[in-house]
Amino acid sequence: MDALPANGLAEMVWRHPVFTGFPVAAGQTYTWWVPGLVASGAAMGSARVAWYDAARKWVATSTANTAGIPLVAVAPPTAAYVYPFVAFTAKGVWALGASVLAPGDIAASLLAGDRPLGDGCPAMSITRYSEQATPGDGAFRNVSVELVEVTG
Repeated sequence: MDALPANGLAEMVWRHPVFTGFPVAAGQTYTWWVPGLVASGAAMGSARVAWYDAARKWVATSTANTAGIPLVAVAPPTAAYVYPFVAFTAKGVWALGASVLAPGDIAASLLAGDRPLGDGCPAMSITRYSEQATPGDGAFRNVSVELVEVTG
């Protein structure tokens, strides 16, 4: 990118490899943060999440009020998926580092220096994955993932 878009923000989105976004439960609180970008001094305008319904239609966007602070947001009543992203106010190259998308409000523990959930886990490889619609109207899915620790 040679220049920022007209709105002055460039966005980087975390995409789920299979679903429309990361599956969420409507009405539940979620925390989104990118401590690695914050630590590397990235020109972050804000952390944001875009909520989508089960039909893959955009519902709403939640935005952190302060750059570098975890976003804590409640999934809208029709939300089924979320795309976490950040908005940058300048061009640059920064180390990405860790990122956290977690259920609940864990902002205080993250700011206190607690390691993000999943950080420090051994390298894993997915060896088996399956998904199928649940009985009834198929609005929900059963997902199964088999992981194996990767060494050496």
